[in-house]
Amino acid sequence: MLTKFFSRKQLWVIPVYFILYMIVFRLLEAHVSPRLHILHTALDDQIPFCEYFVIPYLLWFGYVAAAVFYFALIQKNVREYWQFFLSMGTGLALFLLISWIYPNGQNLRPVLPADGNIFTEMVRYLYQIDTPTNVLPSMHVFTSMAVATALDRCRSLKKYWIFRKTSWVLTILIILSTMFLKQHSAIDAFAGILLYAGVYCLFYGKEAFGRQPVRVERIY
Repeated sequence: MLTKFFSRKQLWVIPVYFILYMIVFRLLEAHVSPRLHILHTALDDQIPFCEYFVIPYLLWFGYVAAAVFYFALIQKNVREYWQFFLSMGTGLALFLLISWIYPNGQNLRPVLPADGNIFTEMVRYLYQIDTPTNVLPSMHVFTSMAVATALDRCRSLKKYWIFRKTSWVLTILIILSTMFLKQHSAIDAFAGILLYAGVYCLFYGKEAFGRQPVRVERIY
């Protein structure tokens, strides 16, 4: 049964999962726990606020959406599709679980000047629509790494090395933006990297070291 299911892309899973994820996420955002754990490290105090990082931070939305579109509708490799989707889905699910078990937030956001530039105003709007709760681990960091890894490993993109390297540059800028915009603590970013490392091992397995994966081959 599972072999047959994973032998095709099953595109309907994407919108169904996205809707369910957003419902649970909105419920978590709407019900802030009184046991909120505030995340702060000494490194956070050394990282200055820089409004220009709002550009890579906002590019994240198109970056992830474009990757989902590519793996769902353009590239033909079914295994690569499931590796990408399952790694993303697992990380997002674990994020919701962590947020529920360990309610968290941050108070790093600075007071923005009233006469700021256009980038400052973009950050101000971002602060208004995005609460400083449920920040551990950073999903900007996790999903950016998932996208960059999937694109870098994609067989149909192997000859486009400039594109693959550029995606990693964008990923690094996105990771930095989470801290320079004071959207996340350094510990959130580190936790996002650590979470993806675990998910990467789970779904790419021995393939990452030049051997055939054991778990993945059984279902793809």
